[in-house]
Amino acid sequence: MRHWNGYWMAKMYRRGSEQKTEEAMGELQKLTNIGAKIEENLNEIGVHTLADLKKMGSVAAWHRIRAAHPKKDCCICALYALEGAIMDIRWNELPEEVKKGLRKKCVG
Repeated sequence: MRHWNGYWMAKMYRRGSEQKTEEAMGELQKLTNIGAKIEENLNEIGVHTLADLKKMGSVAAWHRIRAAHPKKDCCICALYALEGAIMDIRWNELPEEVKKGLRKKCVG
């Protein structure tokens, strides 16, 4: 009987932790490609909603995150993730012409 109770208690605990995680999730984490860390970085630069991100643009947001964290490596994939969030598609499914345009804007 002890095993059975432990099983259900563990199951209820997991369900509760999933619910807490969902409740703690910010608005940006609900977007495609955006996890807790990217949301935290976006919040630091004043982006709290999809509308904020669209207004700023992916390239400007990426540059501001890089400026705010110069010692961290903010790779080009993070830029693709931001653009994908705006377009509501996975970053690795961005059309090649979109990726090329983003790279061009970042390099010069």
